[in-house]
Amino acid sequence: MKPPTSSTPSNLEIQDTGIGIVPKEIDILLQAFGQTETGRQSQQGTRLGLAISHKYVHKYY
Repeated sequence: MKPPTSSTPSNLEIQDTGIGIVPKEIDILLQAFGQTETGRQSQQGTRLGLAISHKYVHKYY
């Protein structure tokens, strides 16, 4: 995906396929390697997806 320009608009879609996020835990998940108590109990992964997506959106949009 390329950053948007005035002549080439783009859309960024992010889909959550997990068990959901408790609103009070969102700030934790936007940090690289952030993990919530719920996530520690039930999910595996790098814990980078939301942090990378968040930085990308703030940089280019």
